[in-house]
Amino acid sequence: MLTYRIISPEESTIIFSDLQRLAEIHSNLIKNLAMLQSNDGLFECPVNAMYDHAKSLYYYQVYCSNLIKSRKILRKKMQQKQFVAFLQSERIRKYDEKLDLASHLDQPRRHLMKYPLILSEICRRAVDQQEIDQLNKLNEHITTII
Repeated sequence: MLTYRIISPEESTIIFSDLQRLAEIHSNLIKNLAMLQSNDGLFECPVNAMYDHAKSLYYYQVYCSNLIKSRKILRKKMQQKQFVAFLQSERIRKYDEKLDLASHLDQPRRHLMKYPLILSEICRRAVDQQEIDQLNKLNEHITTII
């Protein structure tokens, strides 16, 4: 979009923020959780991986706090024919997806909101009381961040 001068550098910073970093953070979490799975399909308690991941939730906070400004700019841009045409052509050409840009930009917020649910589910299935206590403590920590 910057290349085609459809949005300004300032608008790009507001709309896309640290989206690439958030994608990397999320991918790293998935990779770290996958490493906890043994050959028999069972998982080790992911509390350490989740604690490490919780350190990066600051980036989600910054991104989410910027979503209102981002949506405001997108609403304004959606009134520009060139912007709408570009989005439509890119969606068809590259992704063949039905989701619009605003939905994609909301994905990190949805990830953030799911962490307490995931931790609650893991806690429900855990058998070791020490792990359960650690998971509950982590869940409280993440909930305060959200």
